[in-house]
Amino acid sequence: MVHRTYADTGGHTTAEIVFLVVSGSRSESRLCADAKALASAAARLPKA
Repeated sequence: MVHRTYADTGGHTTAEIVFLVVSGSRSESRLCADAKALASAAARLPKA
């Protein structure tokens, strides 16, 4: 998921991304729910 875009030191547009991996011994549905909650929280991070 793209968190924000910005110009790098060379003036090129660069994307800062959030890469989320969830694993564990919980059920697949529970892991998916956890991943969705984490992604939702990451989407609300300030763009600073």
